[in-house]
Amino acid sequence: MLSMLGTCCLLGVYCINCLNVWTLFLEPIEGKNGEMRLRGGLFFQNAVKMYNTLKIMTIVESKMLREMIVPCTHILAVSFSSVCFVYFLKELSPHNPGEISVVVLTVSVTIISLATVIEVFAICFVAEAANGSKIWVRRMKKWHGRDKYKRKVLNSLLPNSVNMEFITSLNSLRNGIEMKYFLSYVERVSDAAITSLMTDG
Repeated sequence: MLSMLGTCCLLGVYCINCLNVWTLFLEPIEGKNGEMRLRGGLFFQNAVKMYNTLKIMTIVESKMLREMIVPCTHILAVSFSSVCFVYFLKELSPHNPGEISVVVLTVSVTIISLATVIEVFAICFVAEAANGSKIWVRRMKKWHGRDKYKRKVLNSLLPNSVNMEFITSLNSLRNGIEMKYFLSYVERVSDAAITSLMTDG
């Protein structure tokens, strides 16, 4: 069971890192004479083919991760973080009848930290890749915007992003996974913890 989960995580990590690295490679750079050029001597057609290949990779990876129920890691991260946050606040509360338990505090902080690291990687790195692809399209439009055919090709491109949502939204298709998804994780954890404390109190 653990080896299967480890394999799924490694596949997801590899795909996200691969997307980030190749997106950085495709970004135009300024040449010696001040003109824009692509790394490796690539031409426009080659760069677009590589971009579309990365798009295919992200679609396949997104479907594979959804079949492996990787999105459940978000649900588990929110659940464990919320419970640990409640225990953490209860231990530090002035209404705590007993002494502060170092073990409970340590376990709570450890689990919250692990869940946060998972969410940071799953959301922030994916958002960085999506943002990088949008920057690439914007720079290519600035560079090739006068060419009518190239402008049409670039306008048809969507951001490359590994989408691990159960139901893909129109916003994530157009803009990719954004940083606000991490803020929703923080909001869900804090809301669940506050609700639990108010209900118990």
